Amino acid sequence: MAAPPSVRRIVRPALLAAGLLLAAAPAFPSAFDDGNAAWERGEYVLAVPAYRDAAAEAIPGAMLRLSIAYEFGLGVDADDEAAAEWLRQAAATGDVVAQHELGLWHVTGHVVAGDPEEAVRLFRLAAHRGYLPAQYALAQQLERGDGVRQNLVEADAWYLLLGVRAPAFTWALDGRLRVEPNLTRAEQYEAEERALHLTGRYVTPFD
Repeated sequence: MAAPPSVRRIVRPALLAAGLLLAAAPAFPSAFDDGNAAWERGEYVLAVPAYRDAAAEAIPGAMLRLSIAYEFGLGVDADDEAAAEWLRQAAATGDVVAQHELGLWHVTGHVVAGDPEEAVRLFRLAAHRGYLPAQYALAQQLERGDGVRQNLVEADAWYLLLGVRAPAFTWALDGRLRVEPNLTRAEQYEAEERALHLTGRYVTPFD
């Protein structure tokens, strides 16, 4: 018998499922709706073929759910390669949830090979479309210099932006408290100017 999943592996599917609300879905009843209904009932064996049909119509939310199904063995045998392939396909459609999640996989080496440069590329794609988790992940990579040349000014700009968009997101403030003592006054001013530019540029439906 397989070992029970960790708390992380229980929580992550729920968080990703919530993120599916950001994915494009048709405005009329479809295989995607059928898959969602079966998924919510816990009937994963029925949900998976419906999501396959929806994925054939290039619906990223269906691809995300298939990735989750294969990662955790919901309605299918667990298959990391299939999970990664469906997540890549969802990310390739431009879906910000998938881009952020695949970026995290490349940071940690979970399922896919560790590739911090690819993670940064994916985080930037989603961050530039206004996805808050990706903006925070990008700020972290810039702060650490992981997969990208360390740039504390740009990291601080993203943390400042996050502070404006999501004041309750205290991790952004923590990031500023780490970064800003290492910046000159001129660099802090530059970070503030960049944050103003980001605020004006990335006005999205996620706000």
